[in-house]
Amino acid sequence: AKAAIKAMQDERDVVLFCDLHGHSRKRDIFVYGCEKKPLKDWPPALPSWPVAGSLGGHPAIPQRFQEKVWPLLLQHSAPDIFAYRSCSYRVQKSKAGTGRVVTFRELGMV
Repeated sequence: AKAAIKAMQDERDVVLFCDLHGHSRKRDIFVYGCEKKPLKDWPPALPSWPVAGSLGGHPAIPQRFQEKVWPLLLQHSAPDIFAYRSCSYRVQKSKAGTGRVVTFRELGMV
């Protein structure tokens, strides 16, 4: 899957990896994400903003909130089925090899 995503990134901007979850003990839809840690070189230099067709993070949005924008939009659009309060952005060591963590750390996706 990582190779396929890399190939897509060579052709277009791919910035979001979505792996929706449901659990027998939790109702509604929620998101597991990865919380960004502040970097010295943030925000990156961008030639212009917005980039046509991009879903990427906007430099005007504080870095620690960028990965939470899409779930907030889902909560606003579908509050009867999406539970923002159930979303988690912490990464446990045991989750280092999961799709969300690999695409976030190695491929720069939200």
